[in-house]
Amino acid sequence: MLLTLGVGVPFRGAQAQALFTVTDLGTLLGNGSFSEAIGLNNAGQVVGRSTAADGNARAFLWQSGTMTNLGDLGGHYSEAFTINGAGQVVGRSPTADRKDHAFLWENGQMIDLGTLGGNTTWVTGINDAGVVVGWSTTAGDVDRHAFLWQGGSMTDLGTLGGNSSEAVGINRLGQIAGNSAAADGATHAVLWQSGTMTDLGTLGGSASEAAGINDIGQVVGWSFTADGATDAFLWDNGQMTDLGTLGYGGSRARGINDIGQVIGWSTAADGFSHAFLWQHGQMTDLGTLPGGDAWPRQINNAGQVIGSVSFVVFDEDYGDYRYWSEDFLWTSSLGLVPLGAFFSSLDWMTFYPMFFPLQARAINDAGQIVGSGWHSNLLWRAFLLTPVPEGVDETKPTWVNGTLSATSVTSTGATLTWGGAQDDVVVTGYRLLVDGALRSTPAGSPAAIDGLTPATTYTLKVEACDAAGNCSTTGPALALTTPALPPNLVVNALSDPPAGALPGESFAVSDRVDNTGLGPADSSTTRYYLSADPARGTDDRPLAESRAVPALAAGAGSTGTVSVAIPDGTPPGSYVLLACADDLQAVAETSEEDNCRSSAGVVQLGGPDLVAAAVSDPPEFVRPGRSFAVTDSVVNQGAARAGNSITRYYLSTDAVKDSSDRLLTGGRAVPSLAAGARSSGVATVTVPAGIPSGRYRLLACTDDTDAVTETSEVNNCRASAETVRVR
Repeated sequence: MLLTLGVGVPFRGAQAQALFTVTDLGTLLGNGSFSEAIGLNNAGQVVGRSTAADGNARAFLWQSGTMTNLGDLGGHYSEAFTINGAGQVVGRSPTADRKDHAFLWENGQMIDLGTLGGNTTWVTGINDAGVVVGWSTTAGDVDRHAFLWQGGSMTDLGTLGGNSSEAVGINRLGQIAGNSAAADGATHAVLWQSGTMTDLGTLGGSASEAAGINDIGQVVGWSFTADGATDAFLWDNGQMTDLGTLGYGGSRARGINDIGQVIGWSTAADGFSHAFLWQHGQMTDLGTLPGGDAWPRQINNAGQVIGSVSFVVFDEDYGDYRYWSEDFLWTSSLGLVPLGAFFSSLDWMTFYPMFFPLQARAINDAGQIVGSGWHSNLLWRAFLLTPVPEGVDETKPTWVNGTLSATSVTSTGATLTWGGAQDDVVVTGYRLLVDGALRSTPAGSPAAIDGLTPATTYTLKVEACDAAGNCSTTGPALALTTPALPPNLVVNALSDPPAGALPGESFAVSDRVDNTGLGPADSSTTRYYLSADPARGTDDRPLAESRAVPALAAGAGSTGTVSVAIPDGTPPGSYVLLACADDLQAVAETSEEDNCRSSAGVVQLGGPDLVAAAVSDPPEFVRPGRSFAVTDSVVNQGAARAGNSITRYYLSTDAVKDSSDRLLTGGRAVPSLAAGARSSGVATVTVPAGIPSGRYRLLACTDDTDAVTETSEVNNCRASAETVRVR
C-alpha cells in the first residue's frame, strides 16, 4: 500500500507500521462490541468508555493491560474524558433522576461534582493537584457559568457582566483559561487566577475566544480583528499577539504546549484549511491531505501533532454530498501522515469512505496515541499506539533561543522561569545548578530556588534532560545577586506638640528611630508634619527642619531633638504631629508603610478671623446706576495676623448674604491686620442697572474673595441698620 502525505512525500505502509505497536484495549466485557479511548496521561493510563454487562456504556480506566469499570452516578451510563498525572479521572454521568453531572474518580470512588444550581455540569480539565474546571448551568438552566471544583466544593467563577462563561482548561499553576460574555453580550477570552478574572481583550474586533492554556500561563485562541477577520492569537504576560495567517484567509489557534508551540488552522492558497505550527514568531504550514480541510486537535511537548482532515464527497448514486474524515499524525521528521498508515489493514479498517475509520483523541509526551476505530471484525474498539524505540537514545536536549530569568528575588531565594529547550523525543525534566552544583530537578518552569545567602552573587543555570537521562550542557545562565537582609526604620517614640500654637511659631520635637529589620540601615532623614489625622497623606503640612539619623545596625536606635517651625499660612484647626523616618526613602526597607508615628496629643492652631465691625446706613432712596458712599470698619478678632483682603458690598432683601443678593460696583482694599487690629475706610459704590425696585439692606462683607484662611468663614458680613428704597 502506498500512501501520500499532505506535503506530497510518499510513505510506505510497512515502514510506517514499524514505527508503532498497536494495542487493542478490549472492552469491559472482554470480547464485547464497543470501546472508545478518549484521554491519556504521560504514564500511559487510558480513559474512555466501553459497553458494560447491562449493555450500556461505562467509563473505564485502562492500565497495564487491565480495563477497570469506573461505575456511574446512578443513571446507568458514564464516560471518562481526561486523566491527570496522579491518576485522577474526570468525565460525565447521568444521575438516577437523569441529570447530566460531571464526576471525579479517585481511589476507586466516583464523586458527583454537583452543579451551580442547575441540572447539568460539564468538565473540561483537571490539573495534577486535582483541581477540576468546566461549566455548569445555574438555577433555571437558562445560563451557564464556569466553575472551579476543589476539595469537595464547587466555586462559581462568575462572568464579565454577561449571562454566561465557561472554562476551557487549567494548568499546573491553577490558572484557568476560558470565555465569558461581557455586559454587551460579546464573548471575550478570560483568565482566572488567584480569584481574579482578567479580560484578555481582542485583536481590535468585538469578540475573542480562548481554546487552551499551557503550564506557563500562555493562552491561545482566536479573535476578531478591527477589519472583521478572525485571526489566531497568543496571550502572554498581559499582551495579545496576532499570529497571522497562511496568507489566504483567517486563522484559529487550537492548542499550545509547554514550550510555546501553537497549533491551529488557516486557509491556504489551495482554498483548503491547512494545519499550522507557530513558534518563535513564525507560522509554518503543516499541510493537509489532498482534497480535505485539516483540523489539528492536540500537540504534545515533543512538538508532535494529532488532528483530523475532513472531506466532502459527491455520491453520484445518491445524488448528494457525503462527509467523512481521516485523522493524522504530524511530526517534524515524518510530516503529515494519515493515521491508518501505522495500522495493519489485516486487523483494522485503515480506509473506509463515508465512515470514520480511525480517530486519534489524545497524545502524550512520549508520543503514545489513543483513539478508536473499526476493527476488522466490524467492532468499534479503543486502541493505544506506542512508539517503537529506535535504539538507545544518546541525543541530548538542545536550546533554541534559550532564556532564563529571575523574579520575586529575596535575600534567600528567587523564582526562575526559562524556555527554549527541545529534544528529539521529549524533554522530561530539568536540572537547576547554582555555581555549577546541582540544586534541584524541577519538572518544568517556573520553579523556586531557596537557601541562598543574602548579599551574594551566584551563577544560576538550567539544563534540560530527556527520558533516557541525557542532559544538555548549553542551557541558559544568569548572574544573580541577592539583596542584603533589609532593614526597617520605625519611629518608636514621639513627643507631643504644644496644646496651642500659631503659624510662624516654633516648638521642640523629640523622637526615637529604631531599626527593627534584620539588616543594617544607611543614614536617613526624619521629617515632621502637622496632620488632620494619624495617617500620612498628601494634604499634611510639612514643618521646617528635619533630623539626620545616622546609619543604624539591626536592632539599634537613634534619639534626637529638633526645633520645628509652623509655616505661615497654615490653616487654623486641630492637628496631630507626625514624625516619619526615612522620609526621603533613601533606605530600601522590609516595609515602607510603617515609617510614620503620630503624637498622642494634638495642637490647636490659631488663625486670623476678619469681621465687619461696622457699616454705615445707605441713603433713603437711590436709583439704579447711581452711586453713594459707604463707611465700614474691619477687625481681626483672631489670634494670628491676617493678610491683605477685599471688602465688597451688596444690596440684600434680608440681613443674610446669599446668591440672590446684588453685588455693588466698587470695593475697599483692607491691608494686612495684626491680631486685634482694625481698618476703617470709605468706598464709593454703584447700584447696578436692572435691579428690581424695592427695599434693601446694605451688606459689607470682609475678605469677600476668600484671600485669607480664617478660623471662621461664616462671620464676614454685617448688615446696615436702615434700608434703602431702590426705584
